[in-house]
Amino acid sequence: MAYLDTIDKLLEATQPLGSRGFRITAREIDPKTVVMDCEGTVLNDKGVDLLDRMAAQAMDAGAVNLVFNMEALSIRPHVRPPYLGALIHIFSRANRSGGSVSLVQPNAMGDLLERTKMRSVFGIHETEQQALAAMAPARAL
Repeated sequence: MAYLDTIDKLLEATQPLGSRGFRITAREIDPKTVVMDCEGTVLNDKGVDLLDRMAAQAMDAGAVNLVFNMEALSIRPHVRPPYLGALIHIFSRANRSGGSVSLVQPNAMGDLLERTKMRSVFGIHETEQQALAAMAPARAL
């Protein structure tokens, strides 16, 4: 879990969580599964870059199943398309590795998931437990 320590240092150096800041906290569930708690407000592309870098670090360390808990997240409307683009990129990489990506309460995306027909691509869940249970067959491999 050394990559998680690196991620924590990266977070502290890039965007501290304030009343409007954005933070991602990564938690390893098992060697192939990581939950990323996204909280605060994504104001610009720096938040998109942070999401992409953290997911890449987790996947470089062997994680193939990623859960993004978006319950405490808000995203400015002009940043939603690039944020979705980053999630699609992450999904593609996880899928090529035999893994999956699930989103927990992606309300911050507004109706963008519906309009782009991406809602059917990601596993969408109300709770983290539901997302992990849905990944159970992939996690067992």
